[in-house]
Amino acid sequence: SFRTLFLSGANICWGNLNHPEAYFEKLRLAAENGVNGVRVWLAPWWLPLETSPGRYDQAACARLDRIIADAESLGLLVILCIEQHGNFEPPGGQVGLWHQHPYNHGQGGPCGTPLDFFTDTEARRLFRNRLRYIAARWGYSTGIVTWELFNEVEWIPFRNGFAEHIDPIASWHAEMARFLR
Repeated sequence: SFRTLFLSGANICWGNLNHPEAYFEKLRLAAENGVNGVRVWLAPWWLPLETSPGRYDQAACARLDRIIADAESLGLLVILCIEQHGNFEPPGGQVGLWHQHPYNHGQGGPCGTPLDFFTDTEARRLFRNRLRYIAARWGYSTGIVTWELFNEVEWIPFRNGFAEHIDPIASWHAEMARFLR
């Protein structure tokens, strides 16, 4: 049977590594003020889970362990955002982190361009492995209400525009959703 879930939420997407306790204080204050859901990004400046192809940063994983545990204890449901457009922007963009992405050639990954992330067989295999790791480590949590594969994918600055690449991007999303399910 299904039940309706109404989230009164907040984007508490990331914190500051120099002051991580401030993030956990925000979670507590959100819960005290009636928020019942938060969105958490696996942002590379806060929770860089995969730092090179197939290598997982255990300090970031431990921080996510704590975020999920704290959220659960506070009655907060978590929307876990796995990728975001800024990770695919070239330097000089609003976020401009493509050169640091673990799947970029410069980091030892299989991708020469952001589009390769969606089309390259090895990149897809690596991402499925990341999903496998995430599900194995945090799949126990009843506090994670949803897994957001990609935030604002349409903002990736593709050379010919997003609409030109909608088919491989939609195919990637369908494959990853099936795999995660």
